[in-house]
Amino acid sequence: MAETLTIDSLSVRYGGVAALTDASVSIAPGELVGLIGPNGAGKTTFIDAATGFTPASGTVRLGDTELSRLGAAKRSRLGLARTWQQAELYDDLTVRENLAVAASPPGLLHALRDVVGVGTSEPPAVSMALELLDLEALADCATDELTQGQRKLVDVGRALACSPDVVLLDEPAAGLDTDESRTLGEHLRTMVTQGIGMLLVDHDMGLVMGVCDRIVVLEFGKVLAVGTPDEIRNDPRVVDAYLGQSGTSQDTGVMT
Repeated sequence: MAETLTIDSLSVRYGGVAALTDASVSIAPGELVGLIGPNGAGKTTFIDAATGFTPASGTVRLGDTELSRLGAAKRSRLGLARTWQQAELYDDLTVRENLAVAASPPGLLHALRDVVGVGTSEPPAVSMALELLDLEALADCATDELTQGQRKLVDVGRALACSPDVVLLDEPAAGLDTDESRTLGEHLRTMVTQGIGMLLVDHDMGLVMGVCDRIVVLEFGKVLAVGTPDEIRNDPRVVDAYLGQSGTSQDTGVMT
């Protein structure tokens, strides 16, 4: 059974600059939460801090397990996975092998088994990720043969192959066309129906508004609003700060 991720009063400072201030978000099993806001609002900083890649104050808890004092690797092993804005795949490996590397536990013994090919079989999480993301037909293709949309799905698959309770996605739709973004959204909804919690950071408002159960809006490192897509779309504060009168963001810049 997946656990709820509870992040309370997460704050990050770089010298005298507050990049994130008392940001609180919870993500239940099987819930897809969007995190949006203008460039510089602190969205990627939030993911970095929650997953242990950036020092922060506040608390990060997965179920009853306190993660705040743990490093990124331990948080990942306990069930907190993430993706990155740039899908840095192993292009000399196949899709299946990329996922298997992510699913492999660390340790010399496992590495030796991989080298000699003894006692290894495909981890169940890899098979599940290939199926959920509809990558089975591409499983034995080298990743340098894939389209940008397919590479993004493989990156999501690597996070899924870790058997996480919660996955934090940092702009997975960047560079995708409309059809690829729609396909990505369908796969994300499939993942949450399996009980995985998910945080989605993206500037594609069609994607975010279409697939998320709740949305959190950041502005200047602080939570401005929380609500359903309809509530956020019609919140005057959010319209003024980010969405604009059309109800969809025109911001296509680099996430921060």
